[in-house]
Amino acid sequence: MPTLLGRELDGGYAAELPSRLNKNTVRGLATRQRIVEATIKCLAEQGYYATSTVLVTKAAKVSRGSMLNQFPTKADLMIAVAEHIAESRAAAHVAGMENATSYRDKLQRLAPILWKEMRG
Repeated sequence: MPTLLGRELDGGYAAELPSRLNKNTVRGLATRQRIVEATIKCLAEQGYYATSTVLVTKAAKVSRGSMLNQFPTKADLMIAVAEHIAESRAAAHVAGMENATSYRDKLQRLAPILWKEMRG
């Protein structure tokens, strides 16, 4: 099943999508992903205040119309970025805890996972 920003398209964004993904929907999801990734890069390099939707549009190599279709405001874009980061961190934690047999084992695995996440 396709995913978007770490989510399977059976909930979340899928509620807004048609039951059958067509070529335009898939392209739109790829555009959305590219914009979110470009935003994260711009935030890391430029900071919040310098990261404008125009800057992100250029970094993602998408048209202004595509950007506004996906994210009408900077606030919408930042919410999507926050969701993406939270989902990727959660996925890293779940993957790191696979096959942990005890609470002690989980705790020992957690420190390296958190360290890696904090260092980027």
